[in-house]
Order: sequence, then C-alpha cells, then structure tokens
Amino acid sequence: MELTKFGAPIRPKLPCLRDFRLLGYPTKVKEHPVWKNEPKPWAAYTHHSEKMHSSIECHYLYKIAQKLGPGEYANLGVFKGLSTACLAYGLKAKGHNGKIYSVDLFNHWNPLQPGYQLSAFNSGIQEVGLSDYVVACEGYTHEWAHKLRKHRFKFILIDADHHYETCKQDFTLWAPLLADDGIVAFHDCDMVTVNMVIEEMGPAWQLVDHYHRLKAFKRVK
Repeated sequence: MELTKFGAPIRPKLPCLRDFRLLGYPTKVKEHPVWKNEPKPWAAYTHHSEKMHSSIECHYLYKIAQKLGPGEYANLGVFKGLSTACLAYGLKAKGHNGKIYSVDLFNHWNPLQPGYQLSAFNSGIQEVGLSDYVVACEGYTHEWAHKLRKHRFKFILIDADHHYETCKQDFTLWAPLLADDGIVAFHDCDMVTVNMVIEEMGPAWQLVDHYHRLKAFKRVK
C-alpha cells in the first residue's frame, strides 16, 4: 500500500467520518462511579489535551497498565504523547517494570521544523519523569511491526491513521504480536472507517471495554 508522508493511503476508498451513535458511555472520568475519586496524575502531562483523548479514555489507559502489569506495551499513533503518558503513569503507580513502544512518524505536529515533534515528545515525557518507561519509535507502523515482530505485547493501542486501509493493516500486522492474554484497543472507534475494521474482527475477538471513543478486545479462548 502506498502511503503519504503522514501515513495516510494515497487513494483511500472512504473518508474518515464520525458517527456519534458509535460512542460509548461514560465519556468523562467524573461520570464513573469509582474512577472519579481516584488520583489522576495523567492530568499534569505537559501536552495534555482532551481534544485528543477524553478524561475517561485517559483514566482507562492509566488503569489498564496497572491491571496488566509488567511487560511491553505498544502505542500506535502518538501525536503529543498523552496516551503514552497515561500508560506510563499506570506502570509507575504500581511500581511495574515495563516499556511502552510509541510508534509515530513524528512529522505532522510541526512539519516545517523536522525533528521538532519527536524532540517535544521526548522532552514532555522526560519532564514528568516517565522516560524509563518509554521507547520512541519513529517511522511507519508497518515498519515497526516488522522490527518488533519478536516482541509480545500486553496491550496494543491502535490510534495511527484512521482510514480503513491503514487501520486494517495495523490490526493485521500487530495482532499477532499480542501476548496470549493481551488486549488490543482501537481509539476513535466512532469513525466509520475504524468501526468497519472492528466489525471485521470476527468471533475470535471479544469486546471487554468500551469507554467513549475507545474499544478494547481480547482473543476468545
């Protein structure tokens, strides 16, 4: 598949349109009966922006890292690093040893200054003391699926390009890298293109969590 320098298909079949009927509840952490009373260290992240991840999605990522424990995690599509930070905060909160492989082209935040986004991402992670948990992986997601093919991840967040073709490719290439009891999650599942990929996953996958625009799945044993 031929991709643009920003990771999108050259000739996508469908536009990335949203359908609010695909959203899950709750949408904010303050609406959760338990989580609303818990610490939210991710809120202090330097590049925090609820435009990218809602508060309930942030807290889910924070909690899932605590639950799944030590090991390797993958974050496909990083932008300013909020999702990576949430996972890292979760590992740190429980004293878990782990690495989050954060895959991104790091060129769409400020394309006029090459290297700016990667530098800002690394600085943001360092400023909040999470560098020990994060590995920045600059490049296309399909390239890093090959480079990391011998790894097995406890959690994989698919949040890179949201066109059908690229989202499907990410799932196809990265799902085999999931640990036996691992979880694969899709962000922006309210996009029709992403939802099409989810609908094609088949009976081998079971929905385990759905918060706002994030759906998480496990293999059926």
